[in-house]
Amino acid sequence: MKVRASPIRVRLIVATAFAFALLSLLTTFFELRVMRKGSENADDARSISSAQLVKLYIETSVPGQWKERGGYLYRGEERLSFGPSIRGALEEYLPPDTTVLFGTGSPPAQARGAPKEASAQDVPVLEPPPAPGPPPDKAPRQMKKPDIPFHSVLGSCAVVRGEDGEIVGWLAISSGERRRTAQENFYRNLLIVGFGAIYLLIIAVFGARILRLTKPIDVLAEERELALAKNAELANISRTDPLTGLLNRRGLSEIVSNPLSRHGLSHVAMLDIDHFKAVNDERGHDEGDRVLRAVAETLSASVRAADFCGRWGGEEFVIAFRGLADEHASASAERIRAWVEARAFGGGAAPLRVTVTIGVSAVAGGDFEAAVAAADRAMYRGKQHGRNRVVMASSECE
Repeated sequence: MKVRASPIRVRLIVATAFAFALLSLLTTFFELRVMRKGSENADDARSISSAQLVKLYIETSVPGQWKERGGYLYRGEERLSFGPSIRGALEEYLPPDTTVLFGTGSPPAQARGAPKEASAQDVPVLEPPPAPGPPPDKAPRQMKKPDIPFHSVLGSCAVVRGEDGEIVGWLAISSGERRRTAQENFYRNLLIVGFGAIYLLIIAVFGARILRLTKPIDVLAEERELALAKNAELANISRTDPLTGLLNRRGLSEIVSNPLSRHGLSHVAMLDIDHFKAVNDERGHDEGDRVLRAVAETLSASVRAADFCGRWGGEEFVIAFRGLADEHASASAERIRAWVEARAFGGGAAPLRVTVTIGVSAVAGGDFEAAVAAADRAMYRGKQHGRNRVVMASSECE
């Protein structure tokens, strides 16, 4: 027996593999973002520190105030150039390939996402409460918030202010450190993607292993389906007459035992083949079986989809009608009687014709068994009065 994968097992494997794969991808993506952000923050912090260091070095090593003169930036009386001497003095503290730029006027534009630099208008001025009796020639003391270096299009930039607090220029620090960091990030990301691929491979192997370990589930599911199919087949056989293919007495009883199936039943007809014993005696039981099958085919073709019929036993058949009045039930039974009478039966050269007697009874109060008994009595009254007729249980035979 070839075992096929059950839908439940397939869904279980697919859901598990998808969950692990999604978790792996999310973890890898989160690691990439955290590492990239951490690396960028570290680079930014080093760059900002370098700009602050250069500014602090100039202010402590060169006396005087920041000023702008003739389009150049000065510290005291010393004009500041591109800063090779500064790079040499701070070589141990600055990254390789560091470039120091100076400029006058407004600082260069900030890089996207960088915090806004502090300008002269943004510097808060704190005025302490007036002291009693201050000297008239002494102005109130002002406290300024220190400028914060920021990232610009030229690198990490720091503004410088003159004696009056106005921005007179700026200095910018740039190096190849960020480019090297980008390369390192690329290889680091490539390594993490490789780990992600390994995760997916592990998940695939794990899923295949689960598929093998859960194979007994499919065997049990297959065996259960076969057992259910066998039980359904046996149940159908137990409810079906093997000769005619109609419901047998047990099948009819199971149908009417269901309230939904019994609902709407209006009449029951009991049909019996006249002189059937003579058919068996004269033509043989094989011919009698052919007659029974032919009568069953006639009944199946005569009843509506809402009605049902079956073999009650021997040469007796039961027909259950739904939603018919007495005259309509009697007319339906009469039509069946006429069709049987007009049909030629038998497999031999000589045609064989049979007739049936039918008793019809109304189903009072849903009592199917009582209606069958009443129809049976009516059918026997019909046989006593000549056979080949339809007799209603509520009427007297002539």
